[in-house]
Amino acid sequence: MNEPRIYTSTEQRMRDRYQIGRRLFALPFSERRALLMGLDLLSINGALLLALALRPEYGLDWQQLIRHPLWFLILSALWLPLAHAFDAYDLRVASRFSTAALAVLKAGLITAVVYLLIPYLTPPLPPSRRFLFTFSLIVAALPVVGRGLYTLALAQPLFRRRVLIIGAGWAGRTIAEALTEYGGGLYEIVGFADDDPAKLGKGVWESESGGEQEGKRAETPQSAIRNLQCAVLGNRHGLQDLITRHNVTTLVLAITHEVNGELLQILMDSLELGVEIIPMPVLYEQLTGRVPVEHVGSNW
Repeated sequence: MNEPRIYTSTEQRMRDRYQIGRRLFALPFSERRALLMGLDLLSINGALLLALALRPEYGLDWQQLIRHPLWFLILSALWLPLAHAFDAYDLRVASRFSTAALAVLKAGLITAVVYLLIPYLTPPLPPSRRFLFTFSLIVAALPVVGRGLYTLALAQPLFRRRVLIIGAGWAGRTIAEALTEYGGGLYEIVGFADDDPAKLGKGVWESESGGEQEGKRAETPQSAIRNLQCAVLGNRHGLQDLITRHNVTTLVLAITHEVNGELLQILMDSLELGVEIIPMPVLYEQLTGRVPVEHVGSNW
């Protein structure tokens, strides 16, 4: 039998700092969208500076931002609605480089064309077609590079959200499959918490009675999530210990019955540990764009 490892004070401090870092960099949906917008605006405005630097009459001069702020504001104002129109800030699109690159490439090309059609408000048109082509290419290419860096960075373990699912029933298994299929590798499921003592320590996809299936199909479709062997790690009373031990950053509330006062108090206490609590139907809709009507329950 393996004995628990005892950490020295130095090791414990390093471990605590690592856990704090994981919680700090595990960005929720709203902050990821804000990060994407900031990265894109930086890319396209940098592209304009670079395109101006290639023209002899301007050169590389950061003072252009101060001398002609309207040029950069108009470019940003054109980019944002077009990027939204091509779903560049849909996190399901942004989580995969292939779909993200296509979305920002389309938005970049249209932004560049429209920008060049209003030369009285933007930089005068260059005398050479080569500069026109170069500007369009740079505006389209730099956001693609930025999205590549985004997907590469968020694929690192430090940026993944460690998820503990509260409820090992049908709703819990459904959101686990959705996280695996649509999460883009940004979520790491550490396990489940459930008050049923018969489920403790067992994998959530082990055979169950028909009553446990809540009238649904006896088995869910085959998916990659089953290979994770996600198990029930404990119940509500050990929730804070599970959060600390497994460095959980997100609690998914996957129960369809009403949340009683005891569970509500435990969840409120868990917020002090810096975790995010999100209902299963809300997260499912954010991941898939669909509302799981059969799982919303009366307390949604």
